[in-house]
Amino acid sequence: MKNSQKINILDEIPGELSTEWIRKAVEKLDSTKLTPREREQYMRMIVHNAAIVEEKEETEKKWETLIEETKKEFKKEKLTAAKELKATGLNIATIANILKLKIEDVENL
Repeated sequence: MKNSQKINILDEIPGELSTEWIRKAVEKLDSTKLTPREREQYMRMIVHNAAIVEEKEETEKKWETLIEETKKEFKKEKLTAAKELKATGLNIATIANILKLKIEDVENL
């Protein structure tokens, strides 16, 4: 009976949360003397914690994406400023130095 309980508990874990550490925790549960109610509460806690970890990872990915988009927009703004400065006749090396751009980027404007 104990083995069939183990399989049922493992089957209840959603696919996106079935990481190796959850499986190890479930296996450890089977070796303890928890009541079925205690085991269920512990499983709920594990799944809840896994959901928190997953949410944290998604949030970190969103922030990384936002940072990358901001960097691209900032570079685009710097290139626009460089183009305008170049049109005034300001030295390309000076423009690149002030805006922290590569000289080649300014030359190609």
